[in-house]
Amino acid sequence: MKLLILLVIVSSFVVSVSSELLSITGLLGGLLGGSSSSSSSSSSSSSSSSSSSSSSTSTGGGSGLIIDIDIGPISLELFLAIGNQTNRNLFTAWTHEYNKTYTAGEFQKRYKLYVSNLLFVNNYATQNPDSQMELGTNEFADLSLQEFVDTRLTKFNMSQAPIDNQTSSSSSPPNSQSASTSRQILSTMLNEKGVLDWRDLDEVSRVKNQGSCGSSYAFAVTSAIESMYLRSLDKPRLDLSEQDLVDCRDMGNNGCGGGWMHTSYQQIINNQGISFTTDNPYVGNRAFKLCNKLTKATKIATYTIVAKGENNLYNHLAVAPISSTFDATSREFQLYKSGIFSSATCNKLAPSHAVLVIGHGPGYWIIKNSFGVNWGEQGGYFKMARNTDDQCGIASYASYPKFGGAPA
Repeated sequence: MKLLILLVIVSSFVVSVSSELLSITGLLGGLLGGSSSSSSSSSSSSSSSSSSSSSSTSTGGGSGLIIDIDIGPISLELFLAIGNQTNRNLFTAWTHEYNKTYTAGEFQKRYKLYVSNLLFVNNYATQNPDSQMELGTNEFADLSLQEFVDTRLTKFNMSQAPIDNQTSSSSSPPNSQSASTSRQILSTMLNEKGVLDWRDLDEVSRVKNQGSCGSSYAFAVTSAIESMYLRSLDKPRLDLSEQDLVDCRDMGNNGCGGGWMHTSYQQIINNQGISFTTDNPYVGNRAFKLCNKLTKATKIATYTIVAKGENNLYNHLAVAPISSTFDATSREFQLYKSGIFSSATCNKLAPSHAVLVIGHGPGYWIIKNSFGVNWGEQGGYFKMARNTDDQCGIASYASYPKFGGAPA
């Protein structure tokens, strides 16, 4: 990280860290941990011998000298010290942007977590100047990583994980007339743009928000069925009830405690369909317990489990958007803003979040999330690295429904 130190002839110094993040008034010795004497003498010597390469400025009638000091990533303690007031201003603005309110006792804890995440974002940018991913202080910036995992991610019972040799497993997409037509259209798109994106065919439903509930599997399932409905029938858009899947637990799913997509598809088959969200709106817990008691919006006939591997996921995306899982247990995903997500610490054998894969481009997957329209890029979406040995397991546990029509 670089500190740009402006020596102003008004008995104060102004320090700016990473251009937009920090600035305060104070003494240089205090800022740099008590090394003021050596720093000031070094700076004085340096400035006198290199005045030709330094720039003069004017601040409030005084003049000063900009010194560029590269000190690398800095600690949280220094980050707090040199930017206390600015950090608080940033935090206050952030709380207004995301409508955050805290008790008096909670405020300081959330402030420190926010500053810690702000520092992580800044250090990531400093240490990875060529990264294709941008991090930011999104709505989860006041959470620790463990809090993010506990309140936003999903638990998957690995004893129920889909396996490649199950009855519904497939490494090749179905060869129906509609699937063939889709492949022709999407093949044209790929040739023209180099990108397959089901949004270009207007066959992806709206982004929703799962809130503080580990129900991403339910949102991935309803999103896949809503897209299949749009692809298969010339009908108005469906808005299906995730709450149906949170309420119904006869296939081993556990509401906000987690579940799988393929077992959710089977549950919908067993219950002869899934309800409209207007009849069973999402509340994120099992408050109403309306499992299988409401009019069904649509049915599915069966589902396909995609065999593991990026090539198989790639091929099946020519048929429809696909629900899948990956390991989202990283600060990079917690603080994702835009670009191509990747993580060196994720475990592709330990999924923790479910999403809908809606396409691909050169070196990335295009993915619909369930964190609301203010998260990520383009209103709730993100990209993930492709052709990187199954990044975070995105191609390990994929499945999608086959349409069965409206109930009689």
